[in-house]
Amino acid sequence: MPIQFNRINVFLLLLAVCALSLTLFPAPTAAQEGLNDLVTLNVSAGYDGYFRGNQWLPLRVEIDNNGDAVSGRVVVRPETSGSAFINTFSTPVDLASGSNQTLFLYVTARGNATRVRVELLNNEGGVVASQDAPLRSVRGNDRLYVVISQAAAGSVIDLAEVFVGGFEAFQANWSLGNLPDRAPALDAVDALLFNDVDTGALSNAQRNALRQWVLNGGHLIVTGGAAWQPTAAGLRDLLPIVPDNSVTVDGAEVEPLLNLGGDYVTELSGDLIVATGELTETGRILSAAERDTVLAARRELGNGTVDYLAVDPNTAPLREWEDRAGLWLSLLSSTDARPSWTHGFSVWDRAAEGVEILPGLNLLPAAIGLVAFLGAYVLLVGPLNYLVLNRLNRREWAWITIPVFILLFTLLARVVGFNLRGNQATLSRLSVIQAWPESDEARIDQIVGLLVPRRDEYSLDVGEERLMRSLPQDDGIAGNVLGGNSRVEIQQTQDFAAVDFLIDASIIRNFNTTGTVPRPDISGQVTLTTRSSSRRSFLQGAITNSSDQPLYDPVLLARDVVYNLGDVIEPGQVVTFDDVTVSGESIPAPSPLEIGVGDEFFFSPSTSYIGSAYYTAFVTSQQSATDILGADVYVDPTGFAAPLNIGEQTLEETRRQAFLNSFIVDQFASTSRGNRVYLAAWGESVPSEDEVLGVGWSPVDTTLYLIELEVEVARSQGDSVLITQDQFTWVSRERGQADLRAAPYQLSVGGENEVVFRFTPLPGAVLSEVDQLTIIADRPQGAGALSDVQLWNWREQLWESVTVDNSGRLFIEDPRPFLGPQNAVEVKVVRTFSGARVDINLLAVEQRGTF
Repeated sequence: MPIQFNRINVFLLLLAVCALSLTLFPAPTAAQEGLNDLVTLNVSAGYDGYFRGNQWLPLRVEIDNNGDAVSGRVVVRPETSGSAFINTFSTPVDLASGSNQTLFLYVTARGNATRVRVELLNNEGGVVASQDAPLRSVRGNDRLYVVISQAAAGSVIDLAEVFVGGFEAFQANWSLGNLPDRAPALDAVDALLFNDVDTGALSNAQRNALRQWVLNGGHLIVTGGAAWQPTAAGLRDLLPIVPDNSVTVDGAEVEPLLNLGGDYVTELSGDLIVATGELTETGRILSAAERDTVLAARRELGNGTVDYLAVDPNTAPLREWEDRAGLWLSLLSSTDARPSWTHGFSVWDRAAEGVEILPGLNLLPAAIGLVAFLGAYVLLVGPLNYLVLNRLNRREWAWITIPVFILLFTLLARVVGFNLRGNQATLSRLSVIQAWPESDEARIDQIVGLLVPRRDEYSLDVGEERLMRSLPQDDGIAGNVLGGNSRVEIQQTQDFAAVDFLIDASIIRNFNTTGTVPRPDISGQVTLTTRSSSRRSFLQGAITNSSDQPLYDPVLLARDVVYNLGDVIEPGQVVTFDDVTVSGESIPAPSPLEIGVGDEFFFSPSTSYIGSAYYTAFVTSQQSATDILGADVYVDPTGFAAPLNIGEQTLEETRRQAFLNSFIVDQFASTSRGNRVYLAAWGESVPSEDEVLGVGWSPVDTTLYLIELEVEVARSQGDSVLITQDQFTWVSRERGQADLRAAPYQLSVGGENEVVFRFTPLPGAVLSEVDQLTIIADRPQGAGALSDVQLWNWREQLWESVTVDNSGRLFIEDPRPFLGPQNAVEVKVVRTFSGARVDINLLAVEQRGTF
């Protein structure tokens, strides 16, 4: 009798199949379920979770293995961490049974990242363990500080109290183990403070990374007090004072340190411990007690700053001081100006354009060859084929000969085309090398483009001293157009390498590398002479090229100076210069606290309006890029929005400009060179150990050298000197309610708003005695006197109204009440009623006195 299948029969049949499958494939045992629990990960991401978009962030990974031995790799990948990561980053790991290991994995993420998942994969690709860690992006103008302390009583150090008007600040609290061993992993940090911690436990790699970070512009603060010895143990070669003892002093003797914070009112009582030692040759005193006991000292190192506080702010009576934020603000806002090229790449589409311009490399065959090939094809298939067949009286054979000729020419074209592409890859490299007199190593930042002869998988190794990643993509830029940056795995061992990534022929895959190289043997000595009877200063000196590389199109860069040094400086050549004039009339530089970093910014020239109803970007310029390339060559990129118009530029000049525009943007229209002098010159090679694995390759190199020269200031002791407006930095204390990027240049204050700027002399421009203070308010023609200005009286702790007359100058003969920490001056511009505004072309200060 046939079986009748109804719904009940079908259900029973499926139930039987499921039961059978359970017997064939038993459920995992408890031991199998708990396998991954035997290996655990603990991840510290970024800086207490903070990070900057598209800048390196360190992941500290602790692995405990309580199971069998594991061999594999620690990985961060877009598949599990989200689209904010464009690369897979990995590092190999081998764990014996019962072992543990701590390692760093360096990654980059877009600014929209909110978490990162770190995974341990075995050699078969299986997930052994994983751990998620939260991330929080820090905006470009927000400040990010790191404090490393083991203070038993808890820390009252709060650097996050220091931020410029309208933006925010964040503090990460670390232990020594969090400090990375690669300098670029600290680039996102604005300042790092060591307090009451044994720095002698730092590894050599951590110490070297810290030094390189300072050289490139980092700000390091170290405290003394009772724990002076362990805190200084691993940092002695960086400090402005080498502490060797300590003394106990009364709180009243430490009040000059409060003055350094702008507090001239508070009185201290009680004893505290002060570390003592010898001031180094490059150190200078910021604050000292009456018995010449140094309370604070500073050292400029490369582009960076090292401050030493001889006391511990965590101990009484400083612990009860309510205005500690004033001290941190004075220290953080009074560092030297930093040229725009020290902040790294920010305009990635320009970087991609530059690396894709390949002077001297012709990727297409000669036109005459193509014409000859096509002509032969047409003649053979057409007229010649017909004439031969007609002579043989076999025209019907054309049904055979034409397809044969087409096939032969197709094969010939393929073979010829394959051979024309060659067997070598091309590595296009744009490199900027920064060097300082204080270091045997130099900082290198690169854009690297790989062009290959045929579609295949390739690997690129960049050596152990550099970090590497794919070139970040600007919004709206297709990866296939600018670099073809599909996902690539970056393997991190001693070397960084992009491994087994696919490239199509004619597509350039772009990468960014950052690290160190040996310092190029290029040096210079400059004397800066200041004459008391003149606003002008004069440069003279010599530059020596002891390297084996010619330096092309060299120029000397100083405050408002660009001086051409000829066409080339040959190896072994010495070039001298004399009486190069510095006018002192350029605009004051923004403090590093004001600089926006990161690539979320779109830079464009604009005017800053306080109280306006619409958003405006801050004023920028391309002056530094113009100075380096040459005003007769430079093409205005119209706000970095339109492709460069080659015009009269050669391919090499166009390549250079695109490169310069990718990382040199003078924020607030200032070149920010301070009193430093630089050599800028071009080279045609780069000292790196790149290797394209599995294929021959040749380089196309464009290298920019930015060498800081040794400067000696010549002045007569006791002579009255003028500290001109360009020898000050500025920082905003308040910016009103509307525009967060207002500057003392092209300023407009409207409505019921006010803006406050602090002007601080550059290091080396702080006078011992100030005899005259000048307030400069350069206004549009016909604007008249300016009565909406107030000066902060530091002694009385109040604002005093002043009027700047039609000349745009106010001379104050008794400036003492208005001089704060390191002769800082605070100026307020205020509007108290609606419907009016104050327009100022330039707000600045000058000081006259003696050193």
